[in-house]
Amino acid sequence: MPLDISKAYPENGSIIYGTVTSLNCIIVVVLTPVITMAMEKVAMTKKYLLGIILQALSFGAFALSFGVIAGYYVSITLFTLGEILTTIVTGAFLADRVSANFRGRIYGITSFSVAFMTGIVEWNSGWLFDHYGSEPAWIFSVAMTMIAVIASFVLVFTDKREYGELYK
Repeated sequence: MPLDISKAYPENGSIIYGTVTSLNCIIVVVLTPVITMAMEKVAMTKKYLLGIILQALSFGAFALSFGVIAGYYVSITLFTLGEILTTIVTGAFLADRVSANFRGRIYGITSFSVAFMTGIVEWNSGWLFDHYGSEPAWIFSVAMTMIAVIASFVLVFTDKREYGELYK
């Protein structure tokens, strides 16, 4: 996104990007408690799935928003809402399903895996952007997120089958 904005608006791209990331911060601070309370009765796997879907939609919106400032704000809003949902679920999900003596190891593996996969996606997106432009980079990001959406669907059904007592 910062590369797209600076390419579309070479003179004031950093200002636009700064306001977009400021919106991200405001949404996180203001809406995290609201979303947490509003989604309290929704199963964690469904919250996670919704979060991943919102992030996928945000990447698609970013791809379509090149040069449209309002589109960047819509995109970051979708992304941030998705990020809030996935963040509030991850720790609680693992705490409910992993015994205390393995929790630290699982958190470590999870944190490492997330950082590793994020690095791979960001590196490849940057490489695609540098060599082919923003459209292939965004398509790659959307494709990677769609894999996460599919995996999240599998998680919803598998988790309900394995931990059905947590859904009552």
